[in-house]
Amino acid sequence: MKDHVHPRNKAGHKKTFGHVLVIAGSEGKFGAAILCTRAALHSGCGMVTAFIPKALETAMLVSCPEAMTIADQKISAIDLSQFDAIAIGPGIGLSVASNSILTHVIKNFTGPIVIDADALSLLANDLSVLSTNHILTPHPGEFARLQGASFDVTQRQKQVEQFVKQYPST
Repeated sequence: MKDHVHPRNKAGHKKTFGHVLVIAGSEGKFGAAILCTRAALHSGCGMVTAFIPKALETAMLVSCPEAMTIADQKISAIDLSQFDAIAIGPGIGLSVASNSILTHVIKNFTGPIVIDADALSLLANDLSVLSTNHILTPHPGEFARLQGASFDVTQRQKQVEQFVKQYPST
């Protein structure tokens, strides 16, 4: 574990420590977007931009004034190359629009993509899009949907190994 922790450059600045795009939140699921954005900030990202519904913007800025926001824009209008990583899923819902956003991100961003929560449920419809830059964070129920079989806690290591052999991802 210590091999993965590096001292921060004392001469560094916010752009030195990465720019993350958080795609999260939908009507009634604003907390998920705020918690995910806070987590990105607390983990040490230098800059965090939250792609959220307009109705969430005030709550986001009150909760995380250091985060930037993009509200109610089409994902295709965003230059994804400005980001070092993307986190997608918490509270985005299972709508056609959310699925379109996930599909666009997967097709147009080659950096690391953390796929969580609702995005995992959407992803379960087409696992062929997975690649080695995708990081999945399923709880047991989400993993069961992804693999199309019951999650067996006694066989979890074997189930995960089989899954990543078939679908390259972390």
